[in-house]
Amino acid sequence: MVRASGLIAIVLSLLAGAGSGTTGIHDEPGEIAVETWNIRYDNPGDGVHAWPHRRDAVIAHLRDSGADVIGLQEVLPHQLTSIRSGLEGHGCFSRGRERDPGRGEAVPILWRSDRWRIDPDHATHFWLSERPEVPGSMSWNTACTRMVTMVRLLPVEKSDDRTPIWVANLHLDHRSAEARAKGAALVRARIASRPESMRSEPVVVLGDFNATPGSPPVETLLAAGDDGSFIDAWSAIEHRSADAPRGTWNGWKADARGRRIDHVLVRGLTVRDTDI
Repeated sequence: MVRASGLIAIVLSLLAGAGSGTTGIHDEPGEIAVETWNIRYDNPGDGVHAWPHRRDAVIAHLRDSGADVIGLQEVLPHQLTSIRSGLEGHGCFSRGRERDPGRGEAVPILWRSDRWRIDPDHATHFWLSERPEVPGSMSWNTACTRMVTMVRLLPVEKSDDRTPIWVANLHLDHRSAEARAKGAALVRARIASRPESMRSEPVVVLGDFNATPGSPPVETLLAAGDDGSFIDAWSAIEHRSADAPRGTWNGWKADARGRRIDHVLVRGLTVRDTDI
């Protein structure tokens, strides 16, 4: 299967002070796996790459991956319906990005319901605009409506090696550099505004940034601040095979070693392995 935008799978550890290294998914207590994937909206103009030809493979991967948390982008309502019907045992928090919640692309967050449950008091959507609480709002010369889905997930079973985690899933604008930069700043501000008693809990920011490492939106999220700093989970692994994939956008071409525009940024977590 060739993807319009790549999938990054990250294996993380919630163990405080855990060492680095490569492990399989859930090999150790407290270990979780996180994925981000722009699945490409259902565009009939994609021909042989159109959604009906990719749907079953996408669902099969998500079902077989065992990931604890999945962030998807460009998901139209009927695509999410198909994914959820083929992905039993997962919770989901989502809405469309337009004023009507049943319309437009979404950035849903899914999680394994045998391991996590949503905190209903801390699950929200906000728009990357000057009026973030207004559904469908747009600012900063953005090409289209952009939004963020953010949740706090609680372990189903209490234990010493697992803690609540926050996940923010976003899709920054593809055209406006101003929208990407100011959108990233808004995401950072929202994370910093969490209740004081919860600010020490780990955070995962994932999604399609439409921006490469070192660019302003990525650096805004990575920069140290009063609320701490993030690390780029992909760059946290120092020793990687020379022929390992490094790009996540390929324009339907088989070679995906170009730009890495999809990211997983983490705080309060140790990165144990990454893959594209």
